[in-house]
Amino acid sequence: MDVVTRASVQQGMMRFPAQRGTMSFSLYFIGALIVIGGVAWGMIKAGLPTVWVIIAAVIMLGVGILSGVSHTRSRDLPKDPS
Repeated sequence: MDVVTRASVQQGMMRFPAQRGTMSFSLYFIGALIVIGGVAWGMIKAGLPTVWVIIAAVIMLGVGILSGVSHTRSRDLPKDPS
């Protein structure tokens, strides 16, 4: 059922289905881990100290989590003006 009335949503009778084209947080997280692993491997192969590799990995993990949460969170319904 694609059409949901405002009254049924306000009464808690139905929930919005996941929108088409959106990815779940787990996909963002797995993608971030793959990118972090690749960058860390490249940094180690380039001869950078392990401390800098760990610092970069932690920063990238934080950015990946923030990006995943901001792209996968559900939007609030607009308030009824009446």
